[in-house]
Amino acid sequence: MQRISMPKGAKPLCVRELDNECYMWAQVDDKHPTSEMEVYAIRTGCAMPEKDLNYIGTCQFEYGFVYHFFWKLPDAADAGKDNETI
Repeated sequence: MQRISMPKGAKPLCVRELDNECYMWAQVDDKHPTSEMEVYAIRTGCAMPEKDLNYIGTCQFEYGFVYHFFWKLPDAADAGKDNETI
């Protein structure tokens, strides 16, 4: 999990690979003060670290690595841990 500072109310739109790196695009209003968002990169076949994450997108890298990206606000209610795989 990584915390990213973005303008409050930012909405992640997608995550895509470009030149073998991952980028996230978001809809933001830069007039708002910044707040933090938690972003998770979860490799295919690995357990989900939390329940109730919001899907952003998937990046497929060279050599078969596939990561799925999710986000949530850190102050959102913690629904508990889950061991689902993707």
